[in-house]
Formats: sequence, C-alpha cells, structure tokens
Amino acid sequence: MSNIVKIIIVVLVFMAIVFTGIFFLIPGISNASDKTAILIEERVNYQSILEEVSRLKGFIEEGNLLKAKNEILSLQLPYEHDISLLTNELYEIALISDVQINSIDHVEIDASDPDDKSKSLINIFETDMVIQGSYYNMLNFIYTLEIMPRISIIENLIIQADNEDHEILSIFITFRSYYLKNEM
Repeated sequence: MSNIVKIIIVVLVFMAIVFTGIFFLIPGISNASDKTAILIEERVNYQSILEEVSRLKGFIEEGNLLKAKNEILSLQLPYEHDISLLTNELYEIALISDVQINSIDHVEIDASDPDDKSKSLINIFETDMVIQGSYYNMLNFIYTLEIMPRISIIENLIIQADNEDHEILSIFITFRSYYLKNEM
C-alpha cells in the first residue's frame, strides 16, 4: 500500500470519527442546552419563591409583633371584667410586699357620661382596701400597685398608726382600675 492510500484511509477514519462524534455530540449539546435553560428557569422560580417566603416571613413577624402589643395592651386594659383577676393580683402584690390585706371592696362604675349620647367603651372598678404592714412594706405595695400592668390610679390614701411604736401602719387606699366593655 502506498502512502497516499494510507493517508486517504487515515483521513477517512478521522472524518468518520469526527462525523460520529458530531452525530452523537450535537444532540447531547442540544439536550444540555435545553437542560441548562430549564435549570436557569428553575433558579429564577426558586429565587421568586425565596422572595415570596421572605415577604411572608415579614408578615408573620409583623403579626407576632402586633399580637405581642395586643397582649401588653390587654394587660393594661383587659377585656374581661372578672373581679377575681384583680383581687388575685392584689393578693399577690400583698404577698410579695409582705403586707396584710384586711378588706377589699370593689364597686363597678359606668364610665359613660350621662350628658353624652354615645356609650363609653370603658368601665371602672373602684376598689377600697385596708392593708396593714410596716412603713417600707406599705411603700413597696403602693409602688407595685402603681406599676402593675393594669391601668390603675390611686384616688385616695389615708395612713394611720395602729400602735404607739408606729411600727405597724394601716392604710386605707381607694384606687380605680379600668377595663373594656364587651359591647363592641
């Protein structure tokens, strides 16, 4: 065999390999470009889903913040007019302050103005209490009463010594606490 024939055979084999490679590679490249386009589209969809999830998380966080604010406000101005809740709070404050509650009297007052045609949404508990304890324990009780979450205003305060040593004092307290009516 001559060199020309060998070169022709080598060129034909090379061309056959190239055409075979092209024949198998072109569909693979086309298929890969289709898959790349699908991946790019999925990445864009994924990014938009992440943005939507982030936006929804913002709503959830905002909702949780509003819920927390509502809980704080409902402590300050409760929706319930259950007098036992207020009474329990007063006994807890007395226990912490180491004073003795001798009496508690609650009177519910309608906060509506008689001259005004519209009804008020707020009612009042006026509470009269008699407590006994040492001077500093009484101060702790009054201070805690003033800073408790429920909105309350001390209207009247009378201090009286029970004995000659003035170690034990009696205090007559009148204060008002507020709650929202259920009629909304």
